[in-house]
Order: sequence, then C-alpha cells, then structure tokens
Amino acid sequence: MPGERIFLISNDAEFRASFKRFQGDAVNGFNDAKLARLGQECIIESTFDDKTMTVVFGDSTRLDFPFESAGGYVE
Repeated sequence: MPGERIFLISNDAEFRASFKRFQGDAVNGFNDAKLARLGQECIIESTFDDKTMTVVFGDSTRLDFPFESAGGYVE
C-alpha cells in the first residue's frame, strides 16, 4: 500500500467513527487536525501492523490514521 493514492472518508460521522479503536490515543486517535482533512486526497507513506498508516498530503503534512479512515476500506 505505500505509495498508493487514497481519499479519506468524506462523511463526518463515518470519519469520526473510523477512529473508535484508538480513543485517547494521541498518535492514531481522532483530533481537529485530522478532521480538517475530511475527504482529502493523500498518499500512503507507510503502514503498520496495527492497521494504521502514515499519510502525506499535498502540503507535505504527515498524519497517522487507522485504515478504516480510508474511503472504501474493507477489512
């Protein structure tokens, strides 16, 4: 998956729910910086065994998301 271009979920409620595995987690959990990226396109930089990913946006910002935050993700 690294190098793959994806879109994050664009539905607010679904996006917030995608972080349920990481409540209270400062790295992988939900926050306002991630909410600001709702529905945006990004490139997967790296993936991890806990089914999370670091993504890079067009402005070079890097953030960590659960796989569930990717639009169309199916386990």
